[in-house]
Amino acid sequence: MLEQLVTLSPDVAIVTDATGQVCQVSPHVRDLLGYAPEALIGRPVEVLVPAARRAAHVAHRRATGPDTLRRMSQRSDLHAVAADGRLVPVDIALRPLTHEGRPYVLAVLRDVGHLRRLQRELERQAHALTSANEQLEAFAHVVAHDLKAPLRAMRFHAALVEEGLGDSPPADAVASLNRIQVLSDRMAVLIDGVLRYARVGLAADDEPGWVDLRALVADVVECRLVPAGFTIEVADDLPRVRGCPLELRQIFANLIGNALDHHDGGAGRLTIRAVADDGQLRFEFADDGPGVPPEDRARIFNLFETGEGRASAGAGSGIGLAIVRRIVERHGGRVDVRPNAMRGSTFWFTWPREEAP
Repeated sequence: MLEQLVTLSPDVAIVTDATGQVCQVSPHVRDLLGYAPEALIGRPVEVLVPAARRAAHVAHRRATGPDTLRRMSQRSDLHAVAADGRLVPVDIALRPLTHEGRPYVLAVLRDVGHLRRLQRELERQAHALTSANEQLEAFAHVVAHDLKAPLRAMRFHAALVEEGLGDSPPADAVASLNRIQVLSDRMAVLIDGVLRYARVGLAADDEPGWVDLRALVADVVECRLVPAGFTIEVADDLPRVRGCPLELRQIFANLIGNALDHHDGGAGRLTIRAVADDGQLRFEFADDGPGVPPEDRARIFNLFETGEGRASAGAGSGIGLAIVRRIVERHGGRVDVRPNAMRGSTFWFTWPREEAP
């Protein structure tokens, strides 16, 4: 029975008696440690323990009990000594056995070298990603500061020029100065947008939690000037989702703003709803605006891209939808737009679906 248990084990199985001598060894020990199974029979199990830990292992073994075995098998830095002296990283599971009235210990060894190498590589990549994010944030701040400084200077000098023109300035000069003001304001908006785009996922104070989307949408709408005659309908069953409140607010604010800014009528309607989508939630923003031409549907989610013919002059920075896509894709979702049957477009994104407590 004991021999069958060891032989059929898919991993390296070693059975020791009450004195710590090896009684049974599975054939897989040859692949993992280079020992012939018979070469270990009758030898103390400490032959497989690194020299620096043998004394402690003997003490643990002599105090063998369920709690002792549990502590020994929970270590994450275990190694077994191979026949050629190599230290092989292993995961060890220990279990007490009784066979024909005698106590034994079953040890199951599994090679985890590749897992530890993978863990180290993941840790290295995580460190590199953190460093890159910190550098990106610092770079964005520097760029924003360096670009805003000449803007402030340009506005200052434009104001000086306007003041020097006197009470009856030439019309073309006034028009040019106004144009400078409009363009500088637009440039400031673009710089702030780039900074927001670079900071996606970097807000340390925005911890994930359960977010009531109906309350979030109500707050977004309240903080935005909705044109008279424009109706925003929010489905009653808009759910709570798990996520970072700031990121979800950015998504909904940008998609709602997109529908308002690009509408071509004096009155309009935006409907926000959620539907199940292959284990995820799909949030839809259906408007009755001018729609998105087929050739624009893919590129409007790129940074600094806006749909031609959808916006009034100067509307849209080409950053809002790029921010939406970046946040959504960070969470494993998708974002896209499709035409409505009659008029307008439906922008949508998917989000992980979890059961709220």
